[in-house]
Amino acid sequence: MFEKKLLGHSGCDIRLIEEGPFRFVRKFSSSPDYNHRLKAQCDKQRGYSAGSFKVPRVMGEGTDGGLYYFDMEYIQGVTLAKRLERMHMSDVPKIARELFDAIYGAGPACGAGSHLGDVIREKARSTYAAIDSPGIEVETAFRLLVGHDWSLVGPGECHGDMTFENIMISNGELYLIDFLDSFCDSWVIDMAKVYQDVDSMWSFRASAKNNTSVKLLVMRNLFDRWLSLADPLLVVEVRYMLLLNLLRIYPYAGDRETVLFLDGRLSCVLDEIRKIERACR
Repeated sequence: MFEKKLLGHSGCDIRLIEEGPFRFVRKFSSSPDYNHRLKAQCDKQRGYSAGSFKVPRVMGEGTDGGLYYFDMEYIQGVTLAKRLERMHMSDVPKIARELFDAIYGAGPACGAGSHLGDVIREKARSTYAAIDSPGIEVETAFRLLVGHDWSLVGPGECHGDMTFENIMISNGELYLIDFLDSFCDSWVIDMAKVYQDVDSMWSFRASAKNNTSVKLLVMRNLFDRWLSLADPLLVVEVRYMLLLNLLRIYPYAGDRETVLFLDGRLSCVLDEIRKIERACR
């Protein structure tokens, strides 16, 4: 048997295992306390069926030394974050359309109403309480989040952490990896995670080149247009959820440079929200 440790962002131990002709990935919980969360992520991955996205097939699960693990199909490919750097500009609208249709199609029709508002506001409060010395951008974002009407955010299938680092391309197909047990499930959460990259450049903050930045801008503008065709308010709704996404990174920001990056992105998103809300009045 051959094992190789794989890099990831979840904090879990991820290994590529080869047993004879079989090759698969085993994902271990980071601690016994995390077992129930990894189990929830496994269940979400096993049952996910939104749009044209594919997911690695779950092959089994168990415990080892008190740590829960599950095995999944090994997908050989490249992350969308990496592929975008080399992607021709003419291919950007096609991949953007595929992403949008798969994510937006995972939820109810806009205006369906929701009971998720209290859950989202409570998440904003607990996140804010975990941030040391919040600056004016954090304070402003927090006040907007707890005062917002979240009725357009309906429940639906949700990956939970759909950044471009967690979308893989293999043989022309889009695969989702590293599912996350989100505090609530909604297509808006996944769309806001995509905006975390196309609008706030999170996955590209340390390496973005000019041509990549232009591609991200093209994708963001396309998403804004398609959301507006469904309901102009959805354009601002996704950005409110993006505010929450950015706030949730602060407690884990380990250096001043990351905090300054988040402050700058929060400021930009707040400006966008004000501009869009004025245009909708």
